[in-house]
Amino acid sequence: LSEINQEVDQQSLITIDAIRALTQSINTIRAYAADNTLTAPSVLDYQTAGISGVDAANLIEVNQQVDEQSLITVNGIQTLTDSLNTLRSYAVDNTQPAPSVNDYQIAGVSGVDSDNLDDINQQVDEQTLLSVDAMRSLTSSLNTIRAYAEDNTQPAPNETDYTIVGVSGVDTDNVSEINQQVDEQSILVVDAMRDVMASVLTIRTYASDNTQAAPELADFTKLGISGVDAPNLAAINEQINLQTLDTVNAIRTLVSSFNVIRAYAADNTQPEPSVSDYSDLGIAGVDSDNLAQINQQVDEQSLITI
Repeated sequence: LSEINQEVDQQSLITIDAIRALTQSINTIRAYAADNTLTAPSVLDYQTAGISGVDAANLIEVNQQVDEQSLITVNGIQTLTDSLNTLRSYAVDNTQPAPSVNDYQIAGVSGVDSDNLDDINQQVDEQTLLSVDAMRSLTSSLNTIRAYAEDNTQPAPNETDYTIVGVSGVDTDNVSEINQQVDEQSILVVDAMRDVMASVLTIRTYASDNTQAAPELADFTKLGISGVDAPNLAAINEQINLQTLDTVNAIRTLVSSFNVIRAYAADNTQPEPSVSDYSDLGIAGVDSDNLAQINQQVDEQSLITI
């Protein structure tokens, strides 16, 4: 009754036929909110009930939330429609007002908060996400990645999670590499994940084919590989290709061993290289019997190239 009275007042309905139409549409909406096997409300039902902003493009989304949230008041459905249209407008045109955390909550998308709102909005815009279900998938995958970035005892993201949040190039072969960096560097935003992934792909591609673009210093920095600099970059890249090194840990081992040898070549008070240091650099034939002689010559001749 209160819903009927509200709309009779707001719409200034003064004919029996108009009030009958109003009552029928409100009852259709309320019945569907309680039982989605009943007739779904139409655009006309919402218009007749005094709810603006429902059209053929968003009707399915509005009906879904009326059902899921059991919305039975005109004001509740109007609030839903307004928030849903804010989301959809921004997805199509990012010069429109950006959705708020409240808009997502009202539209039935949980898991959006002040910490991840910017990234959610970015992907809603970039991917033109118009449906609540797509926004839910986005939020779920982004939160899976962010949770793992802060605590690697949480479930590890899979390649689908990265695809859903807009990070391309992740597959079953390299997902462990991006996950390692997301964890180690506590990467929480999509753009940073994209930067890391681009460097992962650059290095892995060069490892298997040295006609491709060679990794740059920035690529190693983005992957948390320290110790690569202008003097040793070419040699590091050469070994990445020759040994087909395509994991961060393997490259870190290579760089560490190379720098141990270079440091000793420049200053024999530094730690002496070990057999494994030479092996890591792809230098065969060094063993415990000849190690001292090799190190002596590395020092005396200041040998810094592989």
